[in-house]
Amino acid sequence: MKSDFYTYDDNPIFHLAIPVDNILNAREFYTSVLGCDVGRESSKWVDLNFFGHQLVIHLVNDRLRGESEFNEVDGHKVPASHFGIILSWDNFSSLERHLLSNNIKFTLEPYLRFEGQPGEQRTMFIKDPSDNHIEFKSFRNIDMVFATDLDEKIVEN
Repeated sequence: MKSDFYTYDDNPIFHLAIPVDNILNAREFYTSVLGCDVGRESSKWVDLNFFGHQLVIHLVNDRLRGESEFNEVDGHKVPASHFGIILSWDNFSSLERHLLSNNIKFTLEPYLRFEGQPGEQRTMFIKDPSDNHIEFKSFRNIDMVFATDLDEKIVEN
């Protein structure tokens, strides 16, 4: 289904706002660990450039957040509530090395998902200081991001 509001050539910028329980710790994590630039900010929220998209962290006083639900994907438990970014294969490798060298704890270690299938991708999960799950992934073939026939095997030429 095509959209009447944009084409893929428009490259729209995604906006996501998430709750954090310590604005200073969250700001430090996103700027120091993930290299996000800061936009507008106040004592209650911070705009961040998250890989070219707008991520806003909002301070909340009472999170009352329980344990995250998980679903199985390709034999691994994936948090149902998460956000992330799709990177190029090379940039994924660079970020993986950066996270490892900074001793960042993975909630799901980097691995190759759907190996040999059209949706083959590398993925890894970390959490920010407020326990928001973040997924970083990279597709071997970027054209497969929205593929629907993921059960077919890749045929090599």
